[in-house]
Amino acid sequence: MFAEERRELILKELFDNKKVNVIDLSKKFLVSQVIIRKDLKELENLDLLERTHGGAIEKRKLAHYTNFDDRKIINEKEKHRIAKKAYEVVKDEDVIVLDVSTINLILAKFLYECPKKITVITNSLEIMLILYKSKEMKLIFLGGTFEVQNKVCTGLLTVENIKRFNPTKCFLGTGGINLEKGFISNYEEIDGEVKREYINSSREVYLLAENQKFYEDALFNFAHLKDIDFIITDKKLGKVQLEKVDEYGIELLLVEEK
Repeated sequence: MFAEERRELILKELFDNKKVNVIDLSKKFLVSQVIIRKDLKELENLDLLERTHGGAIEKRKLAHYTNFDDRKIINEKEKHRIAKKAYEVVKDEDVIVLDVSTINLILAKFLYECPKKITVITNSLEIMLILYKSKEMKLIFLGGTFEVQNKVCTGLLTVENIKRFNPTKCFLGTGGINLEKGFISNYEEIDGEVKREYINSSREVYLLAENQKFYEDALFNFAHLKDIDFIITDKKLGKVQLEKVDEYGIELLLVEEK
């Protein structure tokens, strides 16, 4: 087993039990206690746990706001795989919502390269610029106050415009997922208000998130996990995590391992 695989399993063990013990981990993974301590130190350096005498305890990370353009290159491979899975669930005649997220930018590229007969609703100018030449799709751009930095329309007018439509599927990005408390969080309050209305208006809601988002919380809680129908992510979850997902009535769609 590679060190990265073992450390991911240690994180899952930590989520399941809230704490881990060096001796127990050494026996479980058939490696020395020295190696386990090194693993815990590396994970602590990544701010994913807090070491204690003889082990470690869980430490959730606060996801700080990062410029949207900078977020595009973070976890790029994982986002690409998640977007491909999302593309597969889109069917002809669907009316879909694509919110402002880096994964949805990749999903939009899939839809442009291999178009389907669908209607796309979005408040993202970048998504519109990817799709506007498509002859297969009907595009609806939600108006509102234009935010230059992130190239989106937002605000009260955007929220009110969303209420006019009845999407069959909604695809949302997120800054963090807290299975223990049941909240989904994001970086900015106004973007969260738009996401919340997308959820309220849509028949099926898909949350698109890399595995690390299960260990992070952003500043603003915009929805509860009970409002989500599906989560598309890139790695398997631990036993307790899976039980929580099932408790909220969410179907987990895991992308194929590469």
